[in-house]
Amino acid sequence: MNTIAYQYENIQNRLKRSAGQINGIVNMIDEERPCEEVVTQLSAVRASLDKAIKLVIAENIRNCSEAETGSEQYQKALELLVRAK
Repeated sequence: MNTIAYQYENIQNRLKRSAGQINGIVNMIDEERPCEEVVTQLSAVRASLDKAIKLVIAENIRNCSEAETGSEQYQKALELLVRAK
């Protein structure tokens, strides 16, 4: 498996885990679990999604790396990075 395919698979797996966590949080709310537990799980999902964003942006920059660093495509990739925090 090449690096790009591996990264996309890694991103998809991370997003699927996040979706499962969100479903779990919905169940926690239905079960009236303590606020602290719900917030802890929400924070975990946020961290997971932040990591997925970084992986997508890193892959985008990697794909642009063959282009000149001054190209419009490369500049857009860097703008995405900045917007993602």
